[in-house]
Amino acid sequence: MIRNILYSILATLITFTAYASEDRQMETDDGYIIHYNTFITNFLTAEIARSYNITRSKKRAMLNVSVRKIGKDKVAQTTAAASTVIAKATNFIGQEKAMKIRQIDEGDAIYYIADFIIANQEIIKFDIKVTPGEKTHTVKFEQKFFID
Repeated sequence: MIRNILYSILATLITFTAYASEDRQMETDDGYIIHYNTFITNFLTAEIARSYNITRSKKRAMLNVSVRKIGKDKVAQTTAAASTVIAKATNFIGQEKAMKIRQIDEGDAIYYIADFIIANQEIIKFDIKVTPGEKTHTVKFEQKFFID
């Protein structure tokens, strides 16, 4: 059951990437790959939203972060890495978006998610601090959201 939900989430996130934002990643100098993306929560299926207590709405977006430890064969041998994730999101006039990072542990995958309110054509600046080991990595990006 949990494995089926995990596969559904992965398939859903891959699908959303094509519509909502590009999937981004950062490879660190200490052997981790940090994946991050955002999308509008209305793209989630009702089942997935309900199972993770996420409100589906075209006026809400979600931040998704995952961290993988690189193995000997790089991407082919990565493992989920528990991390501390702190995220700040602000719009262009400096208003901070209220969001709370939650860890979703699916065994072979660990996700850090947060949802927040958006407006049409709003550009959000993200400042994410990810600490999978002793070193903290900073990820910064901007995303424009369209809700119509």
